[in-house]
Amino acid sequence: MDKTTGRIEQWIKSKGIKNATIANAKDNDELIINVDGSVDLHGKIEEEELPEYIQFGTVKGTFDISDNKLTSLRGCPKEVTGVFICDGNNVRDYQANGDLLFPQNAGRINFGHFQVYNFDGKAPYDRLTVEQKRFAEKLWATGETLFLKQEDRMAHKLPIFIVSPETLDQYLLNNNPQKININGEKVEFKPGKQFCSYYNHPFASHKDSIIGLKQPFVLLCLERIRENAANDDEYKWLIGKHITYEFAHAQMDQSTYRPVDDFFKWVEDPLANMICLQCFWAYDKDKIFEFIKETILKEPDNQRLGWEYFRYNMIDWENWAKNKKEIKCNTESKQTYLFYVQKAFSNNRFKIEKMTLTRYFYQMLNA
Repeated sequence: MDKTTGRIEQWIKSKGIKNATIANAKDNDELIINVDGSVDLHGKIEEEELPEYIQFGTVKGTFDISDNKLTSLRGCPKEVTGVFICDGNNVRDYQANGDLLFPQNAGRINFGHFQVYNFDGKAPYDRLTVEQKRFAEKLWATGETLFLKQEDRMAHKLPIFIVSPETLDQYLLNNNPQKININGEKVEFKPGKQFCSYYNHPFASHKDSIIGLKQPFVLLCLERIRENAANDDEYKWLIGKHITYEFAHAQMDQSTYRPVDDFFKWVEDPLANMICLQCFWAYDKDKIFEFIKETILKEPDNQRLGWEYFRYNMIDWENWAKNKKEIKCNTESKQTYLFYVQKAFSNNRFKIEKMTLTRYFYQMLNA
């Protein structure tokens, strides 16, 4: 078959792939496609494999070829610096040892999906469309590839329960256990150990245990998210934001801090929002990121601090995650940090200064 550059360029254009270059492979005269960015072929391939004249080389980003009818990964990249997403196919490319043939240097292989269960949401699980769920999965996968612990596979093991506003309020504020059947087993939401700020209309909550599952989980209220979205795009983005925010809290559960106090809320909540902003920035630096930024700037003061963390590149969340018990005992540095940030947000004339915030933040973490 004719492997002309023109034919390859036409195929690249038809799939909406940007920042692509065509080059000769190092080990032979085959033409390969290198991409400086991500490639989205989700649901765009009608055949059982890529055309025989198409061969990707290096993709510097995420390569998503999910939800097609592929039986072979032939033509897929030889190297992916981000996430290689290929779930929703019927791939039968196996090595002699029975493993699937994947790109040699993939940052992360993703066959999995979020585990979503409807408890009593009036906007039930089937209203959480494939597109919305896919967006949230891609967003979190981007964050995992960049700076979170990939081996944790948070999206594969952290169940999300869709709940009504009444159940969310009852669970958060009244400490009332709820029960749900999962795969025929009755499971109880265990109250207590709250990780959600108690502001007027919470959208979601992350908890660190369920009797029966014995693992973290997330409660998500689609009705409240829908009320705060002007259109379907904003609804999709906000679902991704709230899931990512709660997953970020779960990611920081490497040590415990009890009881939850103002200091905790002024450290972990903004760190969770900082992680959200990091994920959205990596995914889309334009319209979507700006929407999430403006959303966070309208949140309670302690959560708005996450924007300052992000723009000052204060990304040392793992030190906090691992050493909460020790940090809790650093009374003087805690009080200094808490006094400074609370004063900054209570006085319109007082502005956060990078040098001061950074100094107090790291003194608190390392005292």
